[in-house]
Amino acid sequence: MTTPPPSDGTATAQPKIKKRQKLEPSEGSNLDLLFTQLPELEAAKNDAEARLKEHKKKIQQEIARGITDPDAMPDVFDIPASPYGAYPAYTLSARQGAWRLNAEAMKAEDPGTYEKWAVQGDPYWELSRVRKNRVKR
Repeated sequence: MTTPPPSDGTATAQPKIKKRQKLEPSEGSNLDLLFTQLPELEAAKNDAEARLKEHKKKIQQEIARGITDPDAMPDVFDIPASPYGAYPAYTLSARQGAWRLNAEAMKAEDPGTYEKWAVQGDPYWELSRVRKNRVKR
């Protein structure tokens, strides 16, 4: 149902209404089974992501312990693969934080001006798997 346009001539286009359809998987169907497994998989994913984040932080802390002169801290650490195949090569590199908007100040001062309130996020370290042949043993 659409509402009639205002009589003062200030009508604006209404967004197109999305078509919706209710879909109930049949009991015992493959789709029903997939939906049944989804919450468990999502919980496992969240747990694994939290453990991975904590594990990477521990690696970063262990590497930082070996730095005696903070002024000599490199921007990139190349970690070669284990010679026994226990783990692949990694690179730990310093990254600049992403730009974000200071929404509270923007809303309070001038909601239309995004650039005026842009602030850069904190720098961070990124631990990622090395592509083939980037770090030599």
